Amino acid sequence: MKTTHIWRSALFLLAMSWSSASAQVCVEINEKRDSLSASEQKAAIALMENGFRKAGETIVDAPCERTFQLSNARLGRTITATIKGPKGARTFQVQRIEDLGAALEQMAHSMVTGSQLGVNSNNSISRHNVMQQQISPNRVENDALAFIAIGPGLIIGADADEVPISISGGLRLELDGVAMDISGQFITDSGDDGGRGTSILGQIGVAHFFDPVANNSAFLGGGIGLGGISAVNKDQSFKGGGLHAKISGGYEFFRASMMRLIIQADVTIPLYNLESQNTDPSIQSLDPMYTPIFGFSVGAGFSQPKKEIRIRRL
Repeated sequence: MKTTHIWRSALFLLAMSWSSASAQVCVEINEKRDSLSASEQKAAIALMENGFRKAGETIVDAPCERTFQLSNARLGRTITATIKGPKGARTFQVQRIEDLGAALEQMAHSMVTGSQLGVNSNNSISRHNVMQQQISPNRVENDALAFIAIGPGLIIGADADEVPISISGGLRLELDGVAMDISGQFITDSGDDGGRGTSILGQIGVAHFFDPVANNSAFLGGGIGLGGISAVNKDQSFKGGGLHAKISGGYEFFRASMMRLIIQADVTIPLYNLESQNTDPSIQSLDPMYTPIFGFSVGAGFSQPKKEIRIRRL
């Protein structure tokens, strides 16, 4: 029993010794690729070592078995830091040298854990190493368009005297290849006996442009929303409301300007039936009616010019 205990203790101490040795890392500057001054290089090494310590590594002097090479390329105020080691390489670009320490700490955590760099869901970013550019990140600016459109709208199953008129409007936020719409639509019968087909719809949707950077492009989109429909069929009134889906396609002109011309065809697919509103017991009520809506519209969109404040120096 004593021999077994001695062997177990020896194996445990050997494993602890091997684990401690394997966790030792060292950092050195790749002088051929680094453009910082000598004092800044020393500071960068110290910051990188501190990042590895926080990630649970033991730091020793270079060279060692697990050596990490650090290089920093400066262009103007921007610095691109690169660390290479046994687990691959990581690169991070900072907008100012004051953020270099936070970037190196995030890079060390990423190298040790193998996690994706710069993603706060894996704890590489903390309240102590978050950078200014992560607080206020750069974003691509979108076009914001107010639009209005008019055209015919056909409510299937409604005994309308004339083809109903569809009037829609809303806000479209556009990037090069995709847009998001928040819109409302009103459809009403234009005949003498109006009100035989009426709908009020509101939806949110997205659209994909097939030629993102062109001045004119076809698009295809879809969305979901809420609304209500009323219709007259065989002299009985029907009403209903709830969720609906919408599929649309069309063509948008003058995308390089602050003005748009939009030609669009769409179909609204209600996720509900219209129920008969008949209250006369002498008349047999009809079965619930399903009323998809087909529409075609021509519209215009307008965006406000971006306002700039200019300060004139005396």
